[in-house]
Amino acid sequence: MKEFKLKHSKFDNGEERVIYHCISDEELKAQVEEIFDFEHYGYEKKKDGVYVDWGANIGLATLYFSQ
Repeated sequence: MKEFKLKHSKFDNGEERVIYHCISDEELKAQVEEIFDFEHYGYEKKKDGVYVDWGANIGLATLYFSQ
């Protein structure tokens, strides 16, 4: 497993958190950008909604929806 320090204003109040992953660093950075910068999952996001991360990969979408 590799370690990635995720610090993003849209995740965990901007606090730095360590994410353990087994994908390439480039793929991880692309996923962070897609999920947290572009908010591709946010178009239908509803407050207090219930979300299922089917095929969770490394769980970044789950982290996004947990906020």
